[in-house]
Amino acid sequence: MGLFLIVGIVVLIGVAAVLFIVLKKQSKHKKLLKYFQNEYLNILRVDALNRSIVSPLDPGTSSSGPRKILVQVKEKSELIEKTYLLDMKSPWVIGRKPGDNAICIIGDKTVSSVHCMLKAQDNKLYLVDMGSKNSTLYVPAKGPYSKSGVCLPQKGAQQLTTGDSFIVGFTSFQVTIYDSSIGII
Repeated sequence: MGLFLIVGIVVLIGVAAVLFIVLKKQSKHKKLLKYFQNEYLNILRVDALNRSIVSPLDPGTSSSGPRKILVQVKEKSELIEKTYLLDMKSPWVIGRKPGDNAICIIGDKTVSSVHCMLKAQDNKLYLVDMGSKNSTLYVPAKGPYSKSGVCLPQKGAQQLTTGDSFIVGFTSFQVTIYDSSIGII
């Protein structure tokens, strides 16, 4: 009986050691995957900046060419995390209806078919509610509403800056704005 107990303990220790090694490798793999995803995103940002011209007559135009602006929007929900690189040449509509929206949130009944949009105007980025039934929540990076946010009125607009977030239904979005002449703004 004692021999079986010793053999069982040795087997359990061996299994635990193998499990520990496998989990450690998976952790390294996840870190490496995250690193390469971030590097790939940086390459995409540079490429998108090279292609996204806001205005050739922009006062920020330098000798190297027109000022270029790119918006990165991170979508986070319970199931997914996506990053969008928006060139802002045309408005980006967010809603539940496939085909009509640049960013489609399927399966969330609290999201209107056409809920809100991101649009650039005068080299500024705006979040505009499109008359949504359950409104769009704006969460500024700084200020009195930075913890709770504020509901945009129907058809209301709010200027966005880097670090600002907004919530559509159960999905949150965070905004980062890149400028070719100064970097993140």
